[in-house]
Amino acid sequence: MESLIAGRADFAVLVPSNVVYMGFQTDILRIVASSGTAYDDAVIFPSESPIQGAKDLRGKRIGFAPSTSAQMFLTILLGKAGVQWNEIQPVVLQPSTGLAALKGKQVDAVVTWQPWRLNIAKALTARCGKSTTTKAFIRVSRFMSLRKNMRKSIPND
Repeated sequence: MESLIAGRADFAVLVPSNVVYMGFQTDILRIVASSGTAYDDAVIFPSESPIQGAKDLRGKRIGFAPSTSAQMFLTILLGKAGVQWNEIQPVVLQPSTGLAALKGKQVDAVVTWQPWRLNIAKALTARCGKSTTTKAFIRVSRFMSLRKNMRKSIPND
């Protein structure tokens, strides 16, 4: 992403969080295609948690790394459940600190991706709740993008 913005590259394959949190803030990129999917992001919480679905995240302290696919996943998940961002307590953390935050009860749930998701689940006998994750995994596509000055060489359709 940085290479496209700086003009050191004309073409790149990007993940959605790059496009959403950085790319849309500039006027230099054009997405020309998308390909590939992955089911990485999940909301993880301890087995004894009362969380059963996305609506149960209301009022909860949710840990995530900002400007990543985890934040994008959480935003989409909350929106589909009718939960407003101001109805949760966002807690900024890095994926590597999610397990400690759950163990220390600094958060009620963590939104993260592999391998942290699996590591947390194994360490805590945590669960990825049915409604909260299994049915709510998002497809993380890879976007092929060009710098704006390359647009003239690519048709609009």
